[in-house]
Amino acid sequence: MNSVVVEEYDLARLNDYEDYRREKKRKAMEAERLREIERRRQEKEKEREREKDRDKDVNISGEEAWIRRAAMSGGVLRSSSPPRNGDGFSIGTSGTVGLGVGAGGQMTAAQRMMAKMGWKKGQGLGKQEQGITTPLMAKKTNRRVGVIVNASEKKVKSVNFNGTPPTRVLLLR
Repeated sequence: MNSVVVEEYDLARLNDYEDYRREKKRKAMEAERLREIERRRQEKEKEREREKDRDKDVNISGEEAWIRRAAMSGGVLRSSSPPRNGDGFSIGTSGTVGLGVGAGGQMTAAQRMMAKMGWKKGQGLGKQEQGITTPLMAKKTNRRVGVIVNASEKKVKSVNFNGTPPTRVLLLR
């Protein structure tokens, strides 16, 4: 039996624990440095991918953007082109009676949604248009509480004083 001893134990030298500890610490630092280099490389790669995607997104046409937005929202594409005036509704240009307009001549969100479904002012909801003809509105009862009520029909009030038509002059009594 032949055993080869690399280094014989020296009593004058206690042991190699300090050297062993330093070597282990150096290897751990080297491994940490390599992990950090790899992490930075991956971050740079992700940033390049993001910039590539961003550049690709900037160079698409309006039609492609509209199709992409519709696909992301889960909408069904009805045509290959976007609506003509941005939101798909023509206010005041339609030959049929449409919804009223909100502040600034714009339709409210509820009006746009109802118009998408084909509702027109004065019609009832439902297949035979037998449902409600006016929108539901919130009526505030106190500081924090409100009640949902059916909005009343807008009726034009005519004012007659003693049988004469009204004027621009206000009569105070």
